[in-house]
Amino acid sequence: MVLCTIYIIDVLIQNIPMSVLVFSITSVVSAFFPFLSDCDHSPTLPEACHVVTERPDVDELPLLSTYYNPLLGGINCAADCSALADGLGWSESDFGRVAACPRGWHYQTVIFGSYELLCRDRGGMIDCLYNEFYRQWVCHVDVLARGIDCNYCLWWDWKRVRR
Repeated sequence: MVLCTIYIIDVLIQNIPMSVLVFSITSVVSAFFPFLSDCDHSPTLPEACHVVTERPDVDELPLLSTYYNPLLGGINCAADCSALADGLGWSESDFGRVAACPRGWHYQTVIFGSYELLCRDRGGMIDCLYNEFYRQWVCHVDVLARGIDCNYCLWWDWKRVRR
């Protein structure tokens, strides 16, 4: 569910009737955010809307590739930077061979471009989610690496090998 909250400031100064203003704003929201519907278009604020698009099958979504390096600490790892989500340690030989992947992909292999990655790690935003920047659903995979050829790239030609 998405909560669309519209707060109107200076309505009295603009001398626009509330019902006209709410109708205009909700029309604009509907035009630019078609995944929002079933909105209560009454002048009562705030306004609640529901996402009507179901998440497509994850294997039909593009893959969003990024990278992380636990050697840098901070956002690149949890409190213990010496281990991945599977509880095992990692080494620099894992660079370009291991990734943080969406829930349920643990120990599966993801193949895209020149990469063949074993899913051993997780991350807070590493999942199949609607991405506002790309304006579509994506499956995010974070490559354990010093850097990758294509950071924040979408890959349509990819596959996941389940064990």
